[in-house]
Amino acid sequence: NEPVESEEETAKKIDLLRTILLSHDDWFTIDDLLKTYRENTTVPWSRTRNSNGAFTKFLRNHPEIFHVDDKRVRLVEQMDVDQTEVADMDYESSQLEKPETNDDDNEHWFCFDDSTVTCVTQQHIQRHYGLSDCAYMLFYRLKTPRKKNESSMDCSDTVYSIPQWLIDEVSEKNKVLEEKREVYDKYQNQLPVTIYPGEWFEVIDGCRLNLNNANQMLFPDPYGEHMFDKRTKTNEFISIIKTLYGDDTDFFTSKKLRSGQLHIISRLINVDDDLTLDKNDLSTYRNLIVFKHPSTLPDTVIQGEEFEPIMLNIVYGFPDAHIHASRLQNTRHVSKNTTLAELKEVLFRDYYQYEDQQVLRQVRMGKLNLEEKNNRKLRREYKIDEEKQTLAQLNLHDGDTLG
Repeated sequence: NEPVESEEETAKKIDLLRTILLSHDDWFTIDDLLKTYRENTTVPWSRTRNSNGAFTKFLRNHPEIFHVDDKRVRLVEQMDVDQTEVADMDYESSQLEKPETNDDDNEHWFCFDDSTVTCVTQQHIQRHYGLSDCAYMLFYRLKTPRKKNESSMDCSDTVYSIPQWLIDEVSEKNKVLEEKREVYDKYQNQLPVTIYPGEWFEVIDGCRLNLNNANQMLFPDPYGEHMFDKRTKTNEFISIIKTLYGDDTDFFTSKKLRSGQLHIISRLINVDDDLTLDKNDLSTYRNLIVFKHPSTLPDTVIQGEEFEPIMLNIVYGFPDAHIHASRLQNTRHVSKNTTLAELKEVLFRDYYQYEDQQVLRQVRMGKLNLEEKNNRKLRREYKIDEEKQTLAQLNLHDGDTLG
């Protein structure tokens, strides 16, 4: 059994055979057609056998394309070409002035395939491409060789020239495509940035920002969301926003946390190179806080992605916890690069108001699951080795509960 060909393979074979037959006005022997086919492709006719019989069978299996008798073949479409179609082949270019020469003798058309160039007729072009939505045509034109005293070629006596209507049409389509590309690029490079006024923030624990805009439901003008272009250079961007907020301002790129708070990543400053916004922290975090200069932001406020705080709920499991409850913080914002051992030491000191390493070593911490199962709260106790890991390494997130 012969392996089954794909539709694409069959279509390629038919296309090449049509091209070969179109270069001949009359019948073509099956032997010569097979020979010409082999000369114009590196793909063997059959993967299992290379017989004339299989080739003839293939032709007979497509009677709508190939008309086959005992030893000859021709295209069905060659037998019923409407001669009026040939006369209309030139379309609008027929209106152009033509040299007083025999057109049939001076026009030659070729089909360029991936590996072959085949002579074709005007009928083939009209039949093959007439109903296509899109087709590529390669035009060649003969130019008079440049003379020594001429700076450029004289194309006024060009025998074959591209019709002006076609040049105009291509130019117009290219113009439309260019406009669409410009709109698309602009859309693709949009960078929405939310700009916050520094007055909305207060410093908590001397080191972190707290968004406190309960009385401000709407952004005052000119704050809020603005749209910028990622391709804008950082220095140019700083100049733009300084015109909005004044020269005596500092800008801080910030990350919005799951808790709704903002954490400062870095200060936006002028750079020496041509760094664009798409390579800036702002492209990632898309939040900007504006502080008036001299900055009302204390130097003690922790900045940087590695110091991003995690909001944790703290539960004290000591028997006397109710005694200390009034002075303990049940919600803590802790940098994600803090180790569990460091956090445990801070919580122990806050609880007992003194340090005792011996007692501290006996304290264990765990992650609580507040969903009750069989009336018991589930927890996962951390091992001593795990206390060396950071909160980020332990996959702790905003809203998690530690006890």
